[in-house]
Order: sequence, then C-alpha cells, then structure tokens
Amino acid sequence: MIDDSYVEVKDGTTVFHGEDATNFFAAVVVRSAMSFYLKTGLPVNRAYSPTNMRLFAEKLLHKPAYKRSEKGLAQAGRDLDAWIAAMKAALPVKFD
Repeated sequence: MIDDSYVEVKDGTTVFHGEDATNFFAAVVVRSAMSFYLKTGLPVNRAYSPTNMRLFAEKLLHKPAYKRSEKGLAQAGRDLDAWIAAMKAALPVKFD
C-alpha cells in the first residue's frame, strides 16, 4: 500500500490528507488529552477516558497492553510523543 499522506496549509486552513496524516492529528489530540488528565485527574470529555486513551495508543503504536495505572498512561504518552515527533519530521507540508 502506498500512503501519500501530507499536510496542506492554504488560506489559513490546515488539512491532513491520508491515513498517516489523520493518525498524526488524532495522536496529537489524544496526547493533549492524556497530558490534561495526568495533570488534573479530569478527562476532557467522556470519550477520553484513561482506558480509551491507552487503547488508542496501543492500537496506533502496535504495542502490547499498557498497565492500567497512571504510570501506564504516562508511558503511553511518552511513546506517543516519540511517534508524533517522528511523524512530524516525516510528513511533507504543502503551502499553497
């Protein structure tokens, strides 16, 4: 499968094209929600429960189950940080 993902910035709008780009956007959002939860103990909404955020990281990163604790969630966040940094470097950005 050839993935021609890229990020396009045009007229003040950012568009994420392709599977890798949309996964990148989702990972940034979930990582932000994880960080908020770990700092405050409050989920940003019902969909962003600690379990759902851990499961998202496991699926995206193809990792075995993270522990069901704050330490496990923090580890998932660190792994997402590394993946996000790699994708940020790899995804082409088009300015029109």
